[in-house]
Amino acid sequence: MFDIKNIKNKGLAIAVTSAIAMSVFTPFAQRTVNADVIDALLNDKGVGVELNYEFDPGKTTGVEGFVNRLYSVCLGRGADSQGFNEWCDLLTQGKISGASAAKGFIFSKEFTDKELSNEDYVSVLYRVFFDRGADAVGLEGWVKALNDGYSREQVMYGFVDSIEWANVCVSYGIHSGGLGVPTIGVEVDGAKTFVINLYTECLGRYPDPTGFREWYDKLLSQEITGKQAAYGFFFSIEFNELVKKSTTDEVISIFYKVFLDRGPDAQGLYAWEDIYYWGGTPSLFNGFADSLEFDLKCQKCSILTGDHLDVPQVTLETSFMNFARYETYGMNVLDNATGLNSHNTYNLYNTQGSSTKTTKCTISSKDLDAIKRFADANFQPHWTNGQKAVYTMWWIHNKVTYASSSSQWGAISGMGYAQAIFDKRLGQCAQYNGAMCEMLCYLGYDANMIQGYRGSSSSSQSQHFWCEVTIDGNIYVVEAGNIKDGSWHYFVVPYSSTRKFIKNGVVQG
Repeated sequence: MFDIKNIKNKGLAIAVTSAIAMSVFTPFAQRTVNADVIDALLNDKGVGVELNYEFDPGKTTGVEGFVNRLYSVCLGRGADSQGFNEWCDLLTQGKISGASAAKGFIFSKEFTDKELSNEDYVSVLYRVFFDRGADAVGLEGWVKALNDGYSREQVMYGFVDSIEWANVCVSYGIHSGGLGVPTIGVEVDGAKTFVINLYTECLGRYPDPTGFREWYDKLLSQEITGKQAAYGFFFSIEFNELVKKSTTDEVISIFYKVFLDRGPDAQGLYAWEDIYYWGGTPSLFNGFADSLEFDLKCQKCSILTGDHLDVPQVTLETSFMNFARYETYGMNVLDNATGLNSHNTYNLYNTQGSSTKTTKCTISSKDLDAIKRFADANFQPHWTNGQKAVYTMWWIHNKVTYASSSSQWGAISGMGYAQAIFDKRLGQCAQYNGAMCEMLCYLGYDANMIQGYRGSSSSSQSQHFWCEVTIDGNIYVVEAGNIKDGSWHYFVVPYSSTRKFIKNGVVQG
């Protein structure tokens, strides 16, 4: 029965999420587990890229019947041979779901040119997605939703996520593309389906016969568990290459599809984004593999779930995660910079007088070694330069002791900036920002040190060192600050966003 309150609160919200998820999945589209494909794999026949069909406009079963039905119900005509073959190829190869195919017809020019009324549009949806005519209550409710401002696409996804649509698609042997769980079905070899889903959802392709047979046999004989099989795919070279071409949301969506057999909910997606952004694939794996949903999936497929796997994790302090969450502007500026070139020289600009005095500085071999040790110990392989820089800023700001005693100064006497900060964790503003400047040079940026004053006038100024980085002709402030001196710091922001600094007697910002 149609429930407009339920649709407004849940259905259409889910529908919009589903629509977004479908676009996020490219190129990891939802895949069809087709009986002919399974047979080909088990018998080492291979799966050809091109699949040919005998054009039969009267066929009512299987993929061909599904396509014929879309032509008839949506367009009011029989299929043409070229279109018929193209739609059958896409569905059978798993490049699109049933929902994607239906959407292609419903929002085609041929269909929209019919200029159907809201009532006629909803009636078509019932016939396409429910394989029946509309009931009076449902028809009235959906038409009201359209009249109240919901788009035709939003309403369509309300049908896509239904159990009735899931059952319709099962009857034709294709994946619905919606959130509904079918209540009908055929006997399925769980291990076969599990392996094919690993290939299609994780790697975005159908399996090669040799690879399929190896994974299938090992799962069936319980030589390996579901977690071990998934580990083999998610930590493969092939998956790593696909990750490089994918967005964060696309990668997280793959984990949802492989382990949970569903797309991500908005809250879950948001929660995993920070974790993946900093921790990469290892940070996601056990969270999904150790879930109850994955255990139930393995049980359903009649394979062993397996014990917890010891996957190395990136453990970052909560204070850093909170710190970095507010520094996305600076990270984006650094990550969008071009023409980077790691170098070991920078300028120290003394602006305490009326004119600037420039000293060219060279990063010593000992400082460079300190920088490399810090990078090797703390940076993750998948981090961008922006991530590396913001971590360095946080670390200096929070992990370095302000050198205020003679013994502390003696401990870093004769050391360069990076040595003092990264090896001894001691210094003052010159060391904090000098080490930050040297790290930026190491990462390839045009960074320089500034010696000037902090304050808004000559009567309130105090001597200070800070860093500037120039990107695309724009100058940004990089100020590590220190936790002892308050929580203030500036990570790649213009002077207009900082406290007041004084250069050559002129107040900046």
